[in-house]
Amino acid sequence: LSPADAAKLPPLPAPGAGPDRGPALAMPKDAAPGPAAFAEGVWRSRSGLLLNGKPAEEYYRFDKSGQGDVTLRTRDGAVQCTGPAQVAVGANRQLTFKEAPTLSCSDGSSVTGALTTCAPGAGGASCQGTNTSDGSKFDVRIEGVKSP
Repeated sequence: LSPADAAKLPPLPAPGAGPDRGPALAMPKDAAPGPAAFAEGVWRSRSGLLLNGKPAEEYYRFDKSGQGDVTLRTRDGAVQCTGPAQVAVGANRQLTFKEAPTLSCSDGSSVTGALTTCAPGAGGASCQGTNTSDGSKFDVRIEGVKSP
């Protein structure tokens, strides 16, 4: 994602901007395999992540073609890690959030990106993340965020 393309994405909420839950990700029944145009916007990933031992928050921003970025940051905003991300619907109707293999952090460190897959569910999509470094799995809630 070029800096010019990233500048066209919606803005992220301020660090630590409230514990309010947004609407759960819902997949359209007619979602066809390919870019997930319905995922355009900002999404919060809730999974209990820690960054440098501090509670962290993770956001995705996507355009209509399913291209965008991921931001993982401490809730106080002291450290922020970013990288490209994409979202697409697979042949099995699963929605996949794919992060870059490595996210670069503002403190000079890096973290490993994750892969999150979501299946349609009655109360919103049911999602599971996979750490690409060790294959461990974790539950994820993906929710919409209103742009500031």
